[in-house]
Amino acid sequence: MEMPEAAKGAVVLIVEDKALVRMSAADILQEAGFHVVESRDGMEALALLEIRDDVAAMFTDLAMPNMNGVDLAKIVSERWPQVGVVLCSGALPEGIPQKLPNHVRFLAKPYTPRKLVQAIEAVLPETGGPVTIKSQPTLRPGREFGAGGIAHPLPEPEE
Repeated sequence: MEMPEAAKGAVVLIVEDKALVRMSAADILQEAGFHVVESRDGMEALALLEIRDDVAAMFTDLAMPNMNGVDLAKIVSERWPQVGVVLCSGALPEGIPQKLPNHVRFLAKPYTPRKLVQAIEAVLPETGGPVTIKSQPTLRPGREFGAGGIAHPLPEPEE
């Protein structure tokens, strides 16, 4: 999958409490050329955003402990408006779309690798050039090259 020049190397923060789902999304995004930072919940994600200035996009689940994805998306949109946000869920409860900031994109589960990459690309900041990384992302051991291997991408739907 060819990635636009501006997206190559962009840092994406994945916020997901289920380890296998988080690792699968990380594998997909790393294989597409993104740098990935992982978080287990909204509180941890906010702590990471406080100390990092290189996050270009955030991919978050809706239902998580400590803070749901809608509340997290609102805080990130207010405090870090340059960070694009993709909210993901298997079901979108009634009324949630009205609670989301205008620029937050929704991605339904299950998603294909292509749909995930497209959703992230759609929320990346328009920089007019390549996104630069100010510091090398810190990845946990074994995550450097999309390790995790348990999760398998879903087949592309027939259109």
